[in-house]
Amino acid sequence: KKKKKKKKVGGGLLSFEEDDEVAGAVDEFKSTKSKSSAFKKDLERAKRIERSKAEKISTQRAQSGEYTKEKLMELKKSNLKLPASIAPKPSTSQVPVGSVYEPEDEVVAAQEMDGVIPSADIIHAARKRREIARQNEEFISLEKDGQVSVGKGQRLVRQDEDDLDDTTHTSGPMSFGDAARRTARKNVRVEVESVVRGGILEDDEDEEFKRWEQQQINVGQSTIDSADKATTRRKEARGAPESNLSTQNAEETVEHIYKKLKDTYLSMEEVYTSHNTHLIRVVDDLEAADTSIPALELDLKDASKMYSFLQDMKGFITDMLDCLDEKLPVIQNNEASMHVLWKEFADEKDARDRQHIQDLVQVTQGNPDCQRRIVARKTRLMKRKKENLDEVLDTDDEDDDFRSQDAKSRKVEIENSAKRTFEDVLKDFCEIDKISAKIKNWKFTHTASYKDAYVGESLRKILAPLVKFQLLSWNPLEATCVDYEQMNWFVQLETYGIPDNNEAFDENDPDLNLVPDLVEMCLLPKLSGLVEFVWNPMSRSQTTRLVTLIRRLVEAFPTVGAEREPTQKLFTAVVARIKRLVQDWGQTLPQPHQATSTTEQTILKFYLKILACITEWTGLLTDSAIQHVAVTHINKTITPMLRRQPPVSETLLIFSQVYATLPSHWFQGNTASLAALRQGISPFTEAVNAFRLQFSAANNNKLDPPSQAQIDTILKGLSFQ
Repeated sequence: KKKKKKKKVGGGLLSFEEDDEVAGAVDEFKSTKSKSSAFKKDLERAKRIERSKAEKISTQRAQSGEYTKEKLMELKKSNLKLPASIAPKPSTSQVPVGSVYEPEDEVVAAQEMDGVIPSADIIHAARKRREIARQNEEFISLEKDGQVSVGKGQRLVRQDEDDLDDTTHTSGPMSFGDAARRTARKNVRVEVESVVRGGILEDDEDEEFKRWEQQQINVGQSTIDSADKATTRRKEARGAPESNLSTQNAEETVEHIYKKLKDTYLSMEEVYTSHNTHLIRVVDDLEAADTSIPALELDLKDASKMYSFLQDMKGFITDMLDCLDEKLPVIQNNEASMHVLWKEFADEKDARDRQHIQDLVQVTQGNPDCQRRIVARKTRLMKRKKENLDEVLDTDDEDDDFRSQDAKSRKVEIENSAKRTFEDVLKDFCEIDKISAKIKNWKFTHTASYKDAYVGESLRKILAPLVKFQLLSWNPLEATCVDYEQMNWFVQLETYGIPDNNEAFDENDPDLNLVPDLVEMCLLPKLSGLVEFVWNPMSRSQTTRLVTLIRRLVEAFPTVGAEREPTQKLFTAVVARIKRLVQDWGQTLPQPHQATSTTEQTILKFYLKILACITEWTGLLTDSAIQHVAVTHINKTITPMLRRQPPVSETLLIFSQVYATLPSHWFQGNTASLAALRQGISPFTEAVNAFRLQFSAANNNKLDPPSQAQIDTILKGLSFQ
């Protein structure tokens, strides 16, 4: 696609040919495609420009001669005589110095100064001269770079279009080439004006020149601003950040600049103050860090020792727990085997006692086997210096005689198996004293980590299997049983939590309850099993030992009480065992109407023994539970049999024994429970009243004072008298 060549615009009489030729060089440079050809053409163009300059300068000098001071003054005066209405504007071209002067110019100038409208011929002549000057390139073109000049044969451009200001056609961003040309043109103009005016302008002339100069500066500034705005719009369209290269306002005042500088100074002063404060703080921190280095080095040594200690304890605890996890099933198996063996002993003894009761009942029927067993039993008791038949049911001394060799061997086997449990374990992991010593050392050397690891709360569960291991053969129902306070585990852990050097200690330390917690975790469950399956309530010695032990535990340890769950389970087992005793012996002994006169006294002694066993638990079990079992036993077994007894002193003695067996505090006060008790025991009270009448009638309505006092005491306690 061929480019449309621009028509070369002719220069005026006083023209800046360098600008036009440079612009032409730029246009020619744009039209070339090869850099080498463009360089050659630029070189040729520069040579032509130099030759044309030399020729024009010589022509101008030949036409106008040398410029002298007088000629310049005349020229200045002629320019100053022009009226303001036709004076040249900053945007229009002035008459070039050195142009050819014609007489017609004077006529035209005279007519314009006189205010006469020029004729058509004058206007035509003026246009013709302009056209000739344009063709000869002897004047400064008023057209912009993008406009096309009028050549021969074309319509002339209107005068008003030629007089338009440069700013009218300014559009788009300003290129650097335009700025360079304007700067060069401005420098040439200043030089020419300085020569023309000769540096001796009057005051009004100086003001006019300054006003024209300021207008030119404003035009250039507006062009630069429009170019900056266009550049900014292009960068915003491309998404680039807005440039801060825009020209500052030339009309900024000194006060505005001072304010900006002052604000900048204040902001920098604030930044300096903050940095200085931060520096002081950093220096202080550095000094504190330097000071704390020795202390931290010591702390590092202590922390290293503590870390090593805790690592050792971690390994110790882990190994011990692994050992207990492996040995715990063996301990539980041995414990269960020992309980089964004790239950078999208890069942065997209970069967022997039942057989003895049946022999006593049936001996009156002449059964020789019953008589033989009774005699043999009495002989054994006599050998042990127990001549009183009241001890006939205390057969604890006969246990070793009646236990089979098989049962004894089984017990020994269980004990030996238990001894082999920890044969493959170091003593540090299976002996309570060594374990407690390590953990106690941890407690008093590293108390904080001891508490953070909740060692005190976990120690009970760790030691419980080892305590149960030592309680394997412990049976408090046996006369040969070792007291729990003399066992190794109790002695070794009794002082746990108390410093060895008798220093002051916290009385509220939870570790002081280690032994009470182990009693609750180990002793009470074991006692519950013994009461339910091994304890024989008909044995006075077993009952006494059991009651005494439980009373000691309740008084000595805060963890043993009616509000604690293990204790509640123990007391529930006691009540259930007593109820089962009453039920079983009620089926074994003959009913009151089935008993003969010779066996009634013996049966009554059994019933009184059961009643004594029930009331033995007063103070441990609740009164309501004991009263319910005791009153039921009296009304169903003792009272019917006493009604069948003759009114003799022996019968009165039995009534007195029944009343004495009942706790005296049951009949004190005047509460709802006392009323319920008296209401429940009313059958026995009626039996006492009936016996009094019969006994008085048998003695001619005269009772001896002791007998009368006994009867009055019973009736007073059982009734509302």
